[in-house]
Amino acid sequence: MEIRELFSEAEMQRNYPLIQQLYPEVTQADYEAMLGRFIALGYRQAGLFDQDHCIGLIGFQHTMHFTCGDYIYIDDLVIDEHHRSLGYATKLLDWVENEAENLGCKVILLDCFVENKQPQRLYHRQGYSILAYHFGKTKKT
Repeated sequence: MEIRELFSEAEMQRNYPLIQQLYPEVTQADYEAMLGRFIALGYRQAGLFDQDHCIGLIGFQHTMHFTCGDYIYIDDLVIDEHHRSLGYATKLLDWVENEAENLGCKVILLDCFVENKQPQRLYHRQGYSILAYHFGKTKKT
């Protein structure tokens, strides 16, 4: 197994099947349309590869906020459904923590839906704690 950063949009597009496991409502056309815009805003991906097959993916951004300075925001973390519970998510989180250290970030933030209990257990085991509530409101069209 090896973790490597994906640098091109084409490399990231090839991992749509993993993104679909995380976000079933996102079509391939939507993913491809949004990806370029996302990359322009600083989005990055790293994949966990078994030879040439990507079995895990973490998407993140280096950004900043007045309350914590430079930080990493994890947008996506997904392991292929046939490879879960083998410690691979921990490997990707460790990789991002190392990247955060290299960038001088003292904080890593992420959001996890309230009903998504399995990842919450993982994040707690990895030393993450609940720091705030993330509120959302969908505008009526």
